[in-house]
Amino acid sequence: MHPDYISIYNSRHSPTPLFQNSLTITDKKWHPPAKNSVLALFLPLAVGISQVMCRQLHETSMRERHEQWMEKYGKEYKDATEKEKRFLIFKDNVEFIESFNSGNTLYKLDVNHLADLTIKEFKASLNGYKRPLEIRTRTTS
Repeated sequence: MHPDYISIYNSRHSPTPLFQNSLTITDKKWHPPAKNSVLALFLPLAVGISQVMCRQLHETSMRERHEQWMEKYGKEYKDATEKEKRFLIFKDNVEFIESFNSGNTLYKLDVNHLADLTIKEFKASLNGYKRPLEIRTRTTS
C-alpha cells in the first residue's frame, strides 16, 4: 500500500523526490509511472500516424489533380515510369505555385500546360531560340 500523501525531507528539511523515475506526485496523490509512460508513448505515435495519413491524403489529392490536369491538356505518357516522373515534377511545380501564391504578391501563378516540365526542359522548349551564327557575328558598317 502507498500512502495518500508522500512527504520526504532530506537533512536540510527541503522537499526532495525520493523515487524520481518511478513515481510522480500530482496534487499530493501517488500515480504509478505506467500511466504516464503509456501516455508519453502513445501521444507521439498518434501524432505520427496523423501526419502520415495527412501526407497520404495530400498525395492522393495531388494524383487526382494530376489526372485531371492530364485530361484537360491532353497529356499522355509512353509508360508508367514516365508518368511517375512527370507526376513528381508536376507535384513540385504545384507546391511551388501554392507556396508563391500564399505570399503577399501583386500577381498570382497558376498551373498551365507546362506544369510537368522541369525548368531546364522549359528553357529548352520555349526559350531555346538561337539566332544563326552569321547574324550574331556580322558587323554593321
